[in-house]
Amino acid sequence: MYASSLFKPSGDEYAEEAKHYVSRGIKAYKAHPPGGDIGIDREVHHRVREAVGPDVTLMSDPVGEYTLEEAIAVGRDLEDLGYHWFEEPFRDFELAKYAELCRTLDIPIAGTETTRGGPWGVAQAIRFGAVDIVRADVSWKAGITGTLKIAHLAEANGMRCEVHCTTMGVMDIANLHVSCAIRNCEFFELLVPEEPFRFPLAGPYPISPEGTIRVPELPGLGVEIDWAAVDARCVAHRKREV
Repeated sequence: MYASSLFKPSGDEYAEEAKHYVSRGIKAYKAHPPGGDIGIDREVHHRVREAVGPDVTLMSDPVGEYTLEEAIAVGRDLEDLGYHWFEEPFRDFELAKYAELCRTLDIPIAGTETTRGGPWGVAQAIRFGAVDIVRADVSWKAGITGTLKIAHLAEANGMRCEVHCTTMGVMDIANLHVSCAIRNCEFFELLVPEEPFRFPLAGPYPISPEGTIRVPELPGLGVEIDWAAVDARCVAHRKREV
């Protein structure tokens, strides 16, 4: 698994967070740099690499609206720093820019997180060589079935499908089941700090001291819901008689 940051105000804060999760045994970290100024983004990338050393796997996801020239400059910097992938430097519909970036850089380019149309939309990105790694998750890509379709589509094209976090504990456990049921997903994405995003799970994510996460073994998704926490946060509800 990898720890996936929120947006932070300084490179030092990303660096400190990355070191914290490495100390917990998690051997990979993805920065979401601010995305508005490539100078700031590049500083984040350098500070994180300096903080964790050469052996930790790093990724970058600026959720960006870079120009092509900016993305090439940042991507070449990431290659020099040994980053594992470069994600979403453009909006997902900008297929021509993505295709040119893939042709220009050696670092894998990840996209399709927000692509509409489920597997049909992702198929267009693959068809035009716009990504090296596709993204999918159970909340944005029509559930477990839709995510599996995209993963199998990517596998048929010799590509990885890196499953994207959903920001909600139960759906992220569904993502975990999918990730472990396919052969072309390398990581589980843990949005950090994880506590706010665990709701409404009863108990923590099943993370080991070695920084891996295991599929729960109870029936169904294998998790229990904290109904007291749900009730405490409920604003309104409707009861249906069957």
